[in-house]
Amino acid sequence: MAKKRKKTTKKKPKRRVTRKKTPSRRATKRTKRVKSAVAEAYFDREFRKLKRLKHKPWIGAVLNFFVWGTGFMYIGRFIYGLMWLLAAALLLVPTLRMQRFLPNEIYLYMMAGYFVISVLLAVEAYFDAKEILHWRD
Repeated sequence: MAKKRKKTTKKKPKRRVTRKKTPSRRATKRTKRVKSAVAEAYFDREFRKLKRLKHKPWIGAVLNFFVWGTGFMYIGRFIYGLMWLLAAALLLVPTLRMQRFLPNEIYLYMMAGYFVISVLLAVEAYFDAKEILHWRD
């Protein structure tokens, strides 16, 4: 006769009871966590600065369309705006001074490029302002 095997029951490992993590205040605002404490302090300081600014996205877009960089300065990105303002000055002033020496076709292409860049900067300023408003909410 065959030997009867003794039934063995496997013990299930005990489940550790863990406390449910509650989302932090920052996590409920839908922002990404920054791992570095220095970077987090920097972003908190910048966030407080931006929170004080009250701006409308469409005004930043219109300003940026007419004069590069002014829309960025309006929404609170001062260094970025100054860089674009300097770029506009370095590109536009020599172009206007060389107008009489350039053939009309080249001058028209340059102005078309200026218009395209103006539109793109206006769109960028608009969406940057929307993102800043989203941070504030």
